[in-house]
Amino acid sequence: AQQIETAKRMSKLARLYGSMKPEEAVPILSKLDDETVLSILGLMEEEQVSKLLPLFEAQRAANLTQMMLRGNINH
Repeated sequence: AQQIETAKRMSKLARLYGSMKPEEAVPILSKLDDETVLSILGLMEEEQVSKLLPLFEAQRAANLTQMMLRGNINH
């Protein structure tokens, strides 16, 4: 039951950040840990993620990309 609630909250956050302008969302997402960011990005459409990722600091974007490649994202 707790996993379902967590999934619902994460889905809501993904919709929230997905509806924001990328230049508004990324400064907030940048302050979150990688696991949280990957969970949120994993629930977004690829088109949304492609607009957000370039706005992260380059090394952070590279790290997140490597984590995605390793399968640490729900896409």
